[in-house]
Amino acid sequence: MIQLTYLAIIPVIALLLFIYKKDKHPEPSSMLIKIFGLGCATIIPAIIVELIAEHAFAGLDRENLFILLIIVFLTVGIIEEFFKWLVIKVFCYNAEDFDEPYDAIVYAVFSSLGFACIENILYVLTSQHSFVTGILRAVTAIPGHACFGVIMGYYFSMAKLKKDQKENDMPYLIFSLAMPAFIHTLYDYFIMSGNGLLIIIWVIFLIALFIISFILVWKVSKLEQQFQTKKNQKANKIEEKKYCTNCGAECNTRFCSECGHKNQE
Repeated sequence: MIQLTYLAIIPVIALLLFIYKKDKHPEPSSMLIKIFGLGCATIIPAIIVELIAEHAFAGLDRENLFILLIIVFLTVGIIEEFFKWLVIKVFCYNAEDFDEPYDAIVYAVFSSLGFACIENILYVLTSQHSFVTGILRAVTAIPGHACFGVIMGYYFSMAKLKKDQKENDMPYLIFSLAMPAFIHTLYDYFIMSGNGLLIIIWVIFLIALFIISFILVWKVSKLEQQFQTKKNQKANKIEEKKYCTNCGAECNTRFCSECGHKNQE
C-alpha cells in the first residue's frame, strides 16, 4: 500500500516542482503549503456536492451524448473547478504575496494538484488494477489537473493585471472558472462516452491541452519579465536623486532649498 501511495503522489510532486522552479521570484513556502492543503481539502465538499448532483440527474438518458455532456459539466467539471477556484479567489487574489502575473499560475496549480493528489490516492488504492491505474493517471489525469490549473491561473493573472490598472477584472475572473470547468468537462466527457471516435479525439485533445498549457506558462513567464522590468524602472525612477545645477546640493524640488536656485524639471 505504501508503494501505491508513492505511485499516486510522485507525479503530483514532480509537476509542483516543475511549476515552482519556473517562478523567478518564488512564493513563501507557508503560502504554497496552505494553498496545497486547501486544495486537498476541497475534495470533501466536491464529493458531497457531486453525490447530490449525481442523484439529481440519475434519471437522465446518459446514452444521449448531448445529455451526457450536460451531466458531466453539472456533476463534475463545474463542481471540482469551482472549489479549486474558490481557494484562489478567497485566499490568494487579494493577498500581498500575489504581486506578479506568474504567481497566479503557481497558486492555481498548487490548488488543483492538491485536489488531484487526494483524488489520485483514492483511485489508486481502491482500484482492482492499482499499479496500472497509477501509471495511467500519472501521464493523463494528474497532468490534466495541472493543465486545468494553468488555464485557471492564466485568467487569474489577467484579472489581477486589470485590477491593478483600476480596470474591470470581472470578465477574466469569470473566464478563470468557466474555461477550466469547460476543459475539464470535455476531458471527462470523451472518456465517459465510451465512443471509440471520441476516445481517439480525447487522446488528441489531451496532447493539445499539454501543448497549450506549456504555451500559457511560457507566455505568462514572458509577461512576468516585462512586469518585473517595468517594476524595476519605476523603482529606479523613484529612487533617482537630483542635484542643484548651481550649488550641487541634493535637490528634488524646482527650487533648491540650499541656495534658492531655480532648477529645470
